Amino acid sequence: MYEKSLSVNVDAGTAALATKAGVNTGMIDGAVTLQIDKLKISPKPGETKILGLDAQTSGYAIQGINAYARSCR
Repeated sequence: MYEKSLSVNVDAGTAALATKAGVNTGMIDGAVTLQIDKLKISPKPGETKILGLDAQTSGYAIQGINAYARSCR
């Protein structure tokens, strides 16, 4: 699913996904938790854009995501 949704490679990192759902007094109640550790991404070959951003901004976004991930270690 991830590979088809964003035009980046995940070079390093781990992800944990937890979900829960139920029905409470006729209402659907749920939650999703996603934890990503030590993430490092790079553009896929031939791709210059991510998230609909232009090529230059996409490059800055990748740099920013990687810098933020490094600061979280």
